[in-house]
Amino acid sequence: MTVTEEEHKAALRLQDLLETQAARDSIPDIIEMMHLHLRSPKVQEYACAALWNLAYDEEKNHALIVEAGGIDSLIAAMKSHRRTAVVQVSSR
Repeated sequence: MTVTEEEHKAALRLQDLLETQAARDSIPDIIEMMHLHLRSPKVQEYACAALWNLAYDEEKNHALIVEAGGIDSLIAAMKSHRRTAVVQVSSR
């Protein structure tokens, strides 16, 4: 799979969001990246994994993820990348 420069930048931005902002503040930005790069399996993989980590670490993040549209975004990622195992696993 070839990753475009735009997808690479989006993946780096996702990583930066998690490293530089309070985790809960990054949830809307992660979901926005998912919408902007729905066709990119790499961005979806990173974003799904980030949301999973945020939900796993803090139970109070569950509501923040739902309120920001995270469930719909995870479902959209899974539907758009049905044959991409890493997206399916990261979306669990």
